[in-house]
This record gives sequence, C-alpha cells and structure tokens, in this order.
Amino acid sequence: MPIKPKKDAVLAVCVQETVEDGSEISLGDGFLQEDVFFMHQAFLADTLVNVLGLNIFDVRLFYGDSPATHKAVETIINYLKKRLKGRKASALEKDLEISALSPERWGLKMEQAFQDCFERGYENVLFVGSRTPTLNEKLLKMALKLLRKSDAV
Repeated sequence: MPIKPKKDAVLAVCVQETVEDGSEISLGDGFLQEDVFFMHQAFLADTLVNVLGLNIFDVRLFYGDSPATHKAVETIINYLKKRLKGRKASALEKDLEISALSPERWGLKMEQAFQDCFERGYENVLFVGSRTPTLNEKLLKMALKLLRKSDAV
C-alpha cells in the first residue's frame, strides 16, 4: 500500500525532449541545436525555482530515462543546489521527488506520470511539461483551485 502523500495535490513536471514525437522546441532560425538544449534546461530550472517551496502541493519531477536526459536533469539539480537559498533550497533537498520513466513517446510518459501520482494517493495532479517556463504562483494557485472543482483544467 502506498504511503499517503503529504498533500492532496501534486505538481508533476515532466521533462520533454527538445525533439520528440514530431514536435520540437523552435526558438527561431538563429539558434543551434546546442543553444536550444541549453535554453530547455533553463526552462526547466525556471519552472523548479518558481514552484519549490510554495507549500500548496508536492512537487515531482519525471523524466524519460535516457543517458542524455538523465545527465541534463542531474546538471540542473546540481546547479540549483549551488544557487538556491533558504526555503527553496530546503524544498529542493527535502521535498522534490525525482522519478525516471521508461523512455517512451511523450503521451506514454504523461500517462506513466499521472498513473504514478494517482497510485500514490494524490487527489489532484497538475501536470506541466518542461517546455513551459515562467509559471508563477498566482497561475498555479488558480489552476489548482479550478482543478479541485472539476476533472481537468
């Protein structure tokens, strides 16, 4: 039997690949693939910085377990460990749960993340991909409030 989660809601952040299932991050013609990869890491770091320590939901980070993605996640977490202070540093260390998923297509990774969260007992799952930077507290609180009133937001 799974351990009851700390909160009834979780923010599931799922790492998308820069190119996946026929879609890709496009920042314009002036960027090399290496630049896009770096920006993608910055998007993910930005999302984590904005959500850590909010105390309105648990935060889980999911990623497809390929060597490159594992290394990128490790790089981001190590960077944040050096940069964050106070409440956010504590949340990174104590509250962020990181889970590897099988390196499947995006839709299957989404399904695995939702299934894992619901199996752990969460009643509400906010799901975001890593191509979504600048999520702020106000927007996330509104999404959670709406989700608690309906099946999907």
